[in-house]
Amino acid sequence: AGSTSALWVALLLGLAQGMCLGVSYDQIVQYARSPEHASTVSALTSTVGVAIGSIGPLFYGFGLESTGAYILPMTGLALLILIQATTGLRTSRFSRPAGEQ
Repeated sequence: AGSTSALWVALLLGLAQGMCLGVSYDQIVQYARSPEHASTVSALTSTVGVAIGSIGPLFYGFGLESTGAYILPMTGLALLILIQATTGLRTSRFSRPAGEQ
């Protein structure tokens, strides 16, 4: 598809992964009741998150191979970024009134 498409794929993948990692760490720190609870939740989410995250490249490749075009996988990545951004903004401390934790 050319070097321009490869650049967009790399940017979208990096953006999606970076947002997901940042949101997940923020959620753990924000909602943990104690350091022990944070470590337990962190271990669980890291394990499950890596397992789920490893499916992403498989789906991207499947979409690419089944359609023969970059439209479906790139649309999926863009949709994933929008979902992650919306979820992160809705659950972040920036969306809460001052003084509420």
